[in-house]
Amino acid sequence: MSKNSDLLENRLKKYAEELSSLSIPAEPVESYEGYDQEKHETIKRGLISILGEKYVSDDPWVTQAYSRDYSTIFNQMRPEFVVLPGSVEDVQAVVRLANRLKFAVIPVGTSLSATCKAKGPNTVILDLAKRMNRILLLDAKNMYAVVEPGVTYAQLHAEAIKVGLTHHGAPSSGSQSKVIANVIGMAAVNAKGYRYGIGPDNILGLEVVLPNGDILWIGSAAMPENRYFWGEGPGPDLRGLITGKGSYGSMGIVTKMAYKLHPWPGPSTWPAEGCLPHIKTKLPHDLHRCYMFKFPSYRRLVDALYEIGRCEVGYAIHSITPHQAAGWYCRSNKQFFQLYFGEKYFHKWAPLLLVHIVALTSRKQLEYEEKVLKQVVKEYGGEEIPRDDIVNDFIETTAVEWGYADVHGCRTMRYTGTYAPIMGTMGPLDLIYDVGRKDSWQLQVRDRYHPPLVDVVPYDAIIWPMEFCHWANQEQSVFPEKAPEKFKVAMDVRSHIMRESIKRNDPNAVQGMFISEVTQNLIIRIKNAFDPSQISNPPIPMDFFREYSKFKKELEDRN
Repeated sequence: MSKNSDLLENRLKKYAEELSSLSIPAEPVESYEGYDQEKHETIKRGLISILGEKYVSDDPWVTQAYSRDYSTIFNQMRPEFVVLPGSVEDVQAVVRLANRLKFAVIPVGTSLSATCKAKGPNTVILDLAKRMNRILLLDAKNMYAVVEPGVTYAQLHAEAIKVGLTHHGAPSSGSQSKVIANVIGMAAVNAKGYRYGIGPDNILGLEVVLPNGDILWIGSAAMPENRYFWGEGPGPDLRGLITGKGSYGSMGIVTKMAYKLHPWPGPSTWPAEGCLPHIKTKLPHDLHRCYMFKFPSYRRLVDALYEIGRCEVGYAIHSITPHQAAGWYCRSNKQFFQLYFGEKYFHKWAPLLLVHIVALTSRKQLEYEEKVLKQVVKEYGGEEIPRDDIVNDFIETTAVEWGYADVHGCRTMRYTGTYAPIMGTMGPLDLIYDVGRKDSWQLQVRDRYHPPLVDVVPYDAIIWPMEFCHWANQEQSVFPEKAPEKFKVAMDVRSHIMRESIKRNDPNAVQGMFISEVTQNLIIRIKNAFDPSQISNPPIPMDFFREYSKFKKELEDRN
């Protein structure tokens, strides 16, 4: 065995030992400050009277499973109960009980978000995915579907392509994500957003249980017969009260959503061969084509994106990092370490742009877009990445899945088991470039903390161009080892960048922190009006404002 192989084996063994030593369950709910056994039993009786014993649990092995989010096994907290509603009437009844007995309700779908775990005693997790998981309607003629909270992107995609349609696009978290949870809470940012915008742009109607237990219908669903054809009216567009990062069920619980579908010129069943983690997909070449381009610099890549968007060519576009490419592609930790850290194979692809072209109207349209795309890439110094065995395999096992129905997204966390988003920027492509370039103050702050964060290249932020490159979304993430002292480093980076953003009055690195006091007060007034008892996923959204105020006060005190 070679020296490099020995090093890889030892490193993998070390990670396995660290992870095993950290598999510690959360503290029992009885130990929480403010826990009241009598109230616990009262809540339990009320929940059972609504849902029956089968769908109400306070067993430790059940509540432990809901004690954490995607990011870490640290700071776990068990809810007092996990309940499984089966209908909107069940959700209404639980919310009304919560108002009467004064306990918090946290709705969850995929359970990936950091907002999905309990934040104190007297908390009930409302798992909407287990029983409310039907596609209620798939209207091929009018191109939309009505789904319940448990419907996944994979489920909707499989049914939609049977009738020549597909959804707006699966997020990088993967096709196991629930459509409603991802669209409502995380904006469903993905590569097809280049053509179809973010997830909330595709909402045609919502059924929402408000924090007082009333039902609100949004969009044309509010009209007689609950017709789903228009998300904005009649009357004021109320989607913004429910959607967007910062809501997460705090203004109401979505129990039904009408979602726009889009044309799918492809096979009616997904042409997958093999099984995970090695699925190959071969789509008809005359209808679907995938390209991998490398540019001489990220400045040239961004300039090319502007021109590609101006020409309105392309179906799904994404600039990904070497780490992301390796995470999506590799089948095992050992292969990841060998190709990414050992050979640095994926580094030679950077800066990488993935582009899908689809014959949405005709083969002539595809050929025209292909010609324009290649001309633009050439003008900006880009070139197609030479095909070798890994590139060919990457396209068939990873790139195709990424563009249509991502099943590999969570692989980006493969070798550490977690990740920490330290920067998130939305805006024009020039702004995205300025924040993510190597000499930006944001990355200079980040790089002070290396190691133990993952190896980086000159520009290693993910870029999702949106709406023909009118704007873009960027995420800068790090992948710390799942050990307390190393995960803490990642959190320290984020805190440092937040403080520096406030000090410089530069909102671009961590957007969402800089909200005017007028806007903050309006949101708080709406929350208090909707939810005076603070029942629905408290303390959101107020905790975001408190975090900003805390950092700002610390800086003022220092000065």
